[in-house]
Amino acid sequence: MTAYAATRSTHGELSWQQAGRLRRDVERNERVPNCRTSFVLPDDVTTDRLLSRLRTLVLREEALRITEISPADGGRAHYAPGVDLPVRHLGVGSAEELAEVGTRMRHHRFDRADGPLWELAVIELPDPAGRPVRQVCAVFDHLISDARSTRLLRDELLGLGTDRIGAQYGRHSDWVAEQHRQFPFDAAGVPTTAREFWLRYLDGTPPDRATVFPFCPDPDGPLSGYVHCIRRDLPDIARLRAAAGRLKSSPFLLFLAGAVSAAGLVTGDDDVTVRVNTSGRAPGYLDTQGYFAENTPVRVRHPSLGEPRHALAATKSAWLQTLPHQPTPWDYILAVSGQADAKAIASRPAQVLVNFVPWTVPRESLALSERGFNSLVGTFQLIVSVADDGTCHLECQFDPGRFDTGGVHGFLDVLSARLAHFTADV
Repeated sequence: MTAYAATRSTHGELSWQQAGRLRRDVERNERVPNCRTSFVLPDDVTTDRLLSRLRTLVLREEALRITEISPADGGRAHYAPGVDLPVRHLGVGSAEELAEVGTRMRHHRFDRADGPLWELAVIELPDPAGRPVRQVCAVFDHLISDARSTRLLRDELLGLGTDRIGAQYGRHSDWVAEQHRQFPFDAAGVPTTAREFWLRYLDGTPPDRATVFPFCPDPDGPLSGYVHCIRRDLPDIARLRAAAGRLKSSPFLLFLAGAVSAAGLVTGDDDVTVRVNTSGRAPGYLDTQGYFAENTPVRVRHPSLGEPRHALAATKSAWLQTLPHQPTPWDYILAVSGQADAKAIASRPAQVLVNFVPWTVPRESLALSERGFNSLVGTFQLIVSVADDGTCHLECQFDPGRFDTGGVHGFLDVLSARLAHFTADV
């Protein structure tokens, strides 16, 4: 018997993230793919040990015991006292078959009225030398998970970092209740510290303000349904850290400032609002399973925004102002800015979005220079990953029907020059 077994069936409110995701599912007539983690199971982790760790994790983590989630009656989630582990054991004959299984799992539609809203498969296949290996693939409805959560789950199942001091496993339902206290659903009618900050910080500009690139002739136009991805190499992480130390900054801020400066130069604007993917987690919930991830608007102004050093100083100041308020839900910021109507929620503005992934990824996963997939993505996404060999890589994701591909390559050239400027003296 564990300390987490004394749980009971409860109903709770939806978080801002869950309510917003459900609303977009209806008003955009879509459902985003599931969150996924996939990893090789080492020989010293038996399947029984894996399942034992999974049971302990599920008993502790309320989000993994959500069996019903609905927008009805103002929104509700049902936390069950326990669930039968949704685990499958499969065998495939090749890496290609494994990829097909992973794709099917990622796009599986969970029954949100009869959960749980996740599943895990232990898949056996031959490695290139013909030896049997076990691969774990787990997927989660985005209503109950995000990228940090899947990373934490992977590490715990592998026995990585579980002995660290100060793990913050707050109860998911407590976080939702606290979120409602800080950011009431009546966003426009209840004064809060966050409301006053964002109104002052944005100063009348929309949080999702589009970046008017010359290679994006119609920022509000229809999307093609296809996303093109271009990958570029960046200075390695050691070089970025050295430059950041010299400039009293961080690798993330150097990249963010480079993106802002490039946008300022290419557009000619001295006032740019970009969107940054953040963890959205408050202290006490840093290691909790759930859908915490958020978007934070960062408004940067300077008369010489296209000049890298000025852009860095202005970006650093704008970013630091947001730090105490980054757990603010994106939809709350939209609401206090007067953009809570259906049109705003369903829109996909052509805004620059920056995602600096805070953990390393396998180098082989970053091999392709260009790729694509089917999805409705309106933002101009700049995703930075650090490989396990210390190399850094940028992937730009965009709809080629909205952004001209040649213009995108030109923008990435400008961005690369900005980063080269920052690292020139290292």
